[in-house]
Amino acid sequence: MLRFLSGYLTEIALVVAIAAVSTAGMATYSLQAARQDLQQAEQQQAVADSQIEALREPIAVLRAHRMRLESLTQDRDQILEDINQLEGGDAPSSDFLRSAAERLFGAN
Repeated sequence: MLRFLSGYLTEIALVVAIAAVSTAGMATYSLQAARQDLQQAEQQQAVADSQIEALREPIAVLRAHRMRLESLTQDRDQILEDINQLEGGDAPSSDFLRSAAERLFGAN
């Protein structure tokens, strides 16, 4: 009977060993796939970071231009408001036109 059980124990041990080896192999394969995915994600992150860095200066220049445009627009609006508030601004007056021209185009 002991001999009979030892045969089964050997077979069971062999099945357990095969299962352990194949589980370890699958775990190793999964680990390698995860490492490759991580490496690919890190490369994509590096590309995205370099693209963001490359856009920083143009964005700063664009912001500076927008601020300058906003300032010029405010100056223009102020000049137009001043012109509209001049006495006789609604009449064709040479003083009015001269003042407007000087403000808009500079004194010559």
